Amino acid sequence: MTWDELFIHLAISTGMSIEEVREQFDFPRLIAYNKYAKKNPAVHLMLSNFLGYNTPEEPKVSDEESTQEFISQLMGLFPEAF
Repeated sequence: MTWDELFIHLAISTGMSIEEVREQFDFPRLIAYNKYAKKNPAVHLMLSNFLGYNTPEEPKVSDEESTQEFISQLMGLFPEAF
């Protein structure tokens, strides 16, 4: 999970804005919130679990494939240079 995903999750779960989450959540509060959320999950998480929703997995890409794709995209930005 990225920091942005964490901030968005906390904002959705608490009803705060992303800015409020960034200002008010530090590590001790995040740990306390996680303990609380294990016992009292957010409604959207309970509902998705009840309905059997599974998060789609992102396709697995090796580092080499990722690097090659990045180089190809970069070369595509400057076709006259190559």
